[in-house]
Amino acid sequence: MYGCTFDGRLDPQFFLDWIQLDKYFTWYDLTEPRRVKFAAIKLTSQASQYWTNLEIMCAVCGQEPINTWHRMKDELRGKYVPSSFSACLMDEWH
Repeated sequence: MYGCTFDGRLDPQFFLDWIQLDKYFTWYDLTEPRRVKFAAIKLTSQASQYWTNLEIMCAVCGQEPINTWHRMKDELRGKYVPSSFSACLMDEWH
């Protein structure tokens, strides 16, 4: 599980499984910046490139760097989990 990487494949469930890093972070009690750094090294391929580009854009635009796990998850979720996916999950659950 914690060796799990995310490559940017367009499979929302794979992404949602990947963000279960929350459990690792809770167990090891990592600081927010360390959580972001750890999660970033677990990104590969297209996801890694997207993350690098996002960090560069924040710097170029004079925005605060993404240094919390919550914000990182939100940014990546916006890219890799379509809004329609949540509705589909709710339909399945009911």
